[in-house]
Amino acid sequence: ALRGLPSAIKILIALFVVDFVIYWIHRAQHHYDCFWRTHAWHHSIEQMYWFSGFRTSFLHSFLNNIPQVVIPVTIFKLSPAEAGIGYSLGLLIQFVEHTNWKMSFGPLNWLLVTPDYHRIHHSATLHRGQNLGTTFRLWDRMFGTYVDPAEMPEEYPLGLGERVEGKKIPRMLMGV
Repeated sequence: ALRGLPSAIKILIALFVVDFVIYWIHRAQHHYDCFWRTHAWHHSIEQMYWFSGFRTSFLHSFLNNIPQVVIPVTIFKLSPAEAGIGYSLGLLIQFVEHTNWKMSFGPLNWLLVTPDYHRIHHSATLHRGQNLGTTFRLWDRMFGTYVDPAEMPEEYPLGLGERVEGKKIPRMLMGV
């Protein structure tokens, strides 16, 4: 039944399902110490910039790439071109949500993650385990991890709340 759908619909549904799975992986990364170690390097940034979404440990990337590959290819039977389009959309979203742009998706703000929304997630102390959605805000609203960007102060510190010692960086890069 999925094979008969137009490519754009299959890609959109796959993106939605992948984002749901990644929400729960991301939530585990903030809840369990062994998973946090895979994610801490990503949170060590103290200023958002377009490439900071790719500051991830080896294990973080591995954990996220499993659903990003398995779901579109095995469940949705996306062709290599369709899977490539879906993956490229995911990369674009990573670039945008980690910028310090002031932007709006207008009537879609309730659904899509914006940079100000994701910035809250990177706060050093306030709401690090909140706003876990990577594409859609829906999961945070459904599962109690939502923080409204309009209720946040203009400025707040980002990062881990402490300096990362040089000797810890190799382990953080591996995610162990």
